[in-house]
Amino acid sequence: MSSSLALVLYNTILVLENLPAEQSSESVQNITDIVHNIQLESNAVASSLRDSYQEVKEGSNQISNTGQTFNAISSSVSSMINNMNHVFNNLTDIATK
Repeated sequence: MSSSLALVLYNTILVLENLPAEQSSESVQNITDIVHNIQLESNAVASSLRDSYQEVKEGSNQISNTGQTFNAISSSVSSMINNMNHVFNNLTDIATK
């Protein structure tokens, strides 16, 4: 529990001690509801952060895979250019003989 929430609860308890029983019971229920809602919202935020982290991780993996694919394509194109130059040189030798 955060220190600010603990302080709010502590101050609320001090106020509750001076209230009639019926008002005190209502206030306790209100506080319980507030704390429950804070817990629900905190859980939702935590879940959203986990989901976002997973999406970022998957995106990073996809970027890495794309980079590897482009490197493979670049290597293949370079190899093809070298082969074409070799064929061109052979054809040039044949043509000049």
